[in-house]
Amino acid sequence: MVDNVSNTEQDLTAGDVYSFTSDASTTTSRFSVMLKSASLTTGVSSISEPNISIFSNKGQIVVKVKGLSNEAGSVVVTNLLGQNVLNSSISGETTALSLNQGVEIYLVTVKLKGKKITQKVVLNQIP
Repeated sequence: MVDNVSNTEQDLTAGDVYSFTSDASTTTSRFSVMLKSASLTTGVSSISEPNISIFSNKGQIVVKVKGLSNEAGSVVVTNLLGQNVLNSSISGETTALSLNQGVEIYLVTVKLKGKKITQKVVLNQIP
């Protein structure tokens, strides 16, 4: 809460008592509520090591992992309805995934080293 007259902030979640004095007044702008969020998370975190690239190429979704040293990882491809279309493990530095779904937009999530990265990929199926 912000006291606009005394120019002070009071954290009402701390459980402390807040008191103030005031002359009789008809103002409605003495106090305002300030909402703060500790943090905002999207569930998407970047993986600094190894370096990951996700893109489409010739009708396939390609996942390139540079610096992969025998780490177990996985790829999940989800359509925009939230349906899992494909689950695969990461094999080597380059993993190519084929889908027979036509032109679509997918969310590709790579899980590696306890972290995950999600990226939107437009797949253009080439006959």
